Amino acid sequence: MDPARAFAGLHATSRVRPDSEEHDARFAAIVEYSSELVVVVDTSGAITYISPSVAPLLGYEPADVSGVSVFDFLHPDDVEDAWSRFLVALEAPGIGIPFDVRIRAAGDRWTVFEIVASNMRDNPYVGGIVFHGRDVTERFESQRRFQVVFEQSPVALAAVHPDGASVVANHAFAELFCSSPDEMKTRRIADLVHPDDRALLGSDIAALRSDQAEKVVAERRYLRGDGTVFHGRATISAVRDVNGVLEYMLGTIADITDERRAADAIAASESRFRTLVDKSPDMIVVVKPDGSWFSSERGTKRLGYSADTRIKGGVFSLIHPDDLELAITAYNEVLAGTRPIDESVELRFRTATGEYLPFECVGQNLGDHEAVGGVAITARDLTERKRIEAALSAAEARFQAVFEHAPFSVSVVNLDGIIIDVNYAGCSMVGVPREELIGSLASDTVHPDDLQGAVDATTRQLSGADDVAEFRLVDRGGGEVWVMSSASLIDPGNGQEPYLVTIQADITERRLLEDRLAHEATRDPLTGVFNRGAFVTQLELALTRRGTKPPVLLF
Repeated sequence: MDPARAFAGLHATSRVRPDSEEHDARFAAIVEYSSELVVVVDTSGAITYISPSVAPLLGYEPADVSGVSVFDFLHPDDVEDAWSRFLVALEAPGIGIPFDVRIRAAGDRWTVFEIVASNMRDNPYVGGIVFHGRDVTERFESQRRFQVVFEQSPVALAAVHPDGASVVANHAFAELFCSSPDEMKTRRIADLVHPDDRALLGSDIAALRSDQAEKVVAERRYLRGDGTVFHGRATISAVRDVNGVLEYMLGTIADITDERRAADAIAASESRFRTLVDKSPDMIVVVKPDGSWFSSERGTKRLGYSADTRIKGGVFSLIHPDDLELAITAYNEVLAGTRPIDESVELRFRTATGEYLPFECVGQNLGDHEAVGGVAITARDLTERKRIEAALSAAEARFQAVFEHAPFSVSVVNLDGIIIDVNYAGCSMVGVPREELIGSLASDTVHPDDLQGAVDATTRQLSGADDVAEFRLVDRGGGEVWVMSSASLIDPGNGQEPYLVTIQADITERRLLEDRLAHEATRDPLTGVFNRGAFVTQLELALTRRGTKPPVLLF
């Protein structure tokens, strides 16, 4: 078939007449040099024309495939769907709906193409079904990779339709609500929230829809499928298309019921509070009703001031002039009790050298607390986070929605144990910049005492076992970070090396809480010795192990 005459018919609406030699030559050249695959088949599916792009795209010469059935090149699992679409194209003139199909390339490798079928049997220059194909293998692999991240994440994740009518949840999210991912699809997001908190949820979603916010972090009460209530901290991020239209909302929920109970207990002790302030990596400031204030030592050092420095004008004089009104408004709301304790505000603070650093601040009115007696402000340095976010801003939008916004560590590791890529949460967890982590051994961040256990648990996970691994990482400062880890093996095929996707969630607070509760349950709070319950347990254990000799009990 002469391509110049065949594809002149595809552009019959052009102002140049279809029989013009100049017109034919122009569109023949377009087809000949197109980066997309153009195929014409007859009613049986046999190839009557294929564009030269088949050589660079699939490794075939046009003459070698002419007359061969196009279905001989399709993946066996895709043939049935492709045939049904072909039959529809035969019956319906015009352009069909795009669909994805796997095509066998030279060397028996599979390439994913997005195909659009056009019925041009009535065109005298074509006389068949025209398939336009675009190689979308990279997009397909990217979607499959992050689908694994979403489904296998130990953190509760869900994608919610803008109207809240559909919840696509991973297994961790569904289990949190005593349900399954399929059952979650039939539930509205409002049905998961306690009736008394649904109005607050509605205002959060309205803010995301109206472009007033890109992310909402809030603590709410939620209802499980069995009717029980739990406190959860939800982070809901808006995912928008290139035109800024809200496509869906990506949400995470963490059960913080025990965390809230523990926080209440910790707040009752002044010494514990002082320790928390001094050891916190964040800047913690307490503002007294008389205007005096004090800050954590580590926080003031970050700004370049000594612990005993007293700034003229108070802490508010350190805030950037453009942020001062926002800071005062937030402070007054905290005093009045109208601002949620988890609602943050971003402010810039002046260092001793005159530079301004960004901090994420939250405040809580602890004026009635004997050990505090003022408004406690916690400010987290955002300098490193902003640097990393800026470096990743040019990444693909779909990658950013899952990879960048994930509140847990996600790393890609090759089979030699070398880190190929890692998200910000992973870097923050161990306090090492991304450029240093990439290229290093993943095992370098694991606590030496937990390394073998971590390797064994990961091996079981890769073998398909439903196993949850918990072990310690070591951050740059030598601190220990407990994580819950899940690993999956990804084989992209097409000659590419397999790799691991490792997901880790920080469970340090939970482990510390468990250790503290276990200690308090077995020890006398005054002397620290075993209490009666622990003594009885040890006595029963001795009795079961006495063998032939009776145990001796001394009073």
